[in-house]
Amino acid sequence: MNTALLNAYNSYTTARAQFRKRIYFNVDEIYSNCDVIEIPDEPFLSLCILPNCRLAVGSKENFRSVDYSLLRQGLNFQHTTCHKTPIPNFILTAVDTSRVVVENRLYNINTESYVEFEQDEEPILHICCYDQRYILYTSYSSVKCYDTLTSAKSVLATDSYYESLYCFETLDNNRIAIGGVSRSIAIYDLATGVETKMLAQEYTVTRMLYLQDNKLLVANKSAVLALWNIEDESMELRNRFEVEITHLVYLSHDYVLCACDNGDFYIISTLDLSIVDLIRHRICNRMNQVELLDDGRLVAITENGKLLVWQHFAYMRTSIRFLDRLKSAVAYCDCTIIFAIE
Repeated sequence: MNTALLNAYNSYTTARAQFRKRIYFNVDEIYSNCDVIEIPDEPFLSLCILPNCRLAVGSKENFRSVDYSLLRQGLNFQHTTCHKTPIPNFILTAVDTSRVVVENRLYNINTESYVEFEQDEEPILHICCYDQRYILYTSYSSVKCYDTLTSAKSVLATDSYYESLYCFETLDNNRIAIGGVSRSIAIYDLATGVETKMLAQEYTVTRMLYLQDNKLLVANKSAVLALWNIEDESMELRNRFEVEITHLVYLSHDYVLCACDNGDFYIISTLDLSIVDLIRHRICNRMNQVELLDDGRLVAITENGKLLVWQHFAYMRTSIRFLDRLKSAVAYCDCTIIFAIE
């Protein structure tokens, strides 16, 4: 065997073994790097990442935006940019650098003006933005799309069951995956509004995460995590865990962070849906929202209104990227080419 190829393979297997022995994930170190940020008498309810390296955090009466490079314990959010709103900020998401969706209103941060895009009595349960233009949102009985440029509104899906709780995930090629208690996942073409695929699920879908190459990771109410191939509508992998998975966060093609109902975090391998590592903390039992910043730090809103920032996750993501690059280098080696990691 070529020496360069052998060295590459040995380096990769050694690094992966160390990875599994928790050299990259030290529970105590991760916990010690968790900063707790809160405002007295103003619990945080939601957060969203703005495109210009800023973080918006919503509470009962306003939402605040801050440069997330400043996120450290002791940060005084009371002196950050504050936008007053007359409604509780349970739903908060960003459209672009200047527009934020708060519940059923599209706010312009620069002008402090807003447009009310939904006036139905049913509450909005889940919302996201697509292509810095479209607002996708769900109520109990339907999934709708609002075009922020033309103000046109369309209904993508409806359900006769009032108790239906939809969740959805944006895919590539103008597609969206929609799930709910109907125990199925519908794939819609956003351009035409036509259902193109249907994935049959066992239980109520709670979270979805699109990886790539038509692979969709799905969590349900029965603590089952499944990996679907959208193209041929087949379930490739399935694993049942001890607790329900409430959030899915993309780390790399091979690794996903799962927030659990009891407050723990799983690091899951997408190759076999096994638990690579378990991260516990002693702050709260449940996360209302979990996001990964561009610089690799993890932020979360707890059920008791605190904002948590894990500084150590930036190092963790660097470790994962190193393993991915090393694996790619091995895959592209042959007997005459010496590999290089960018």
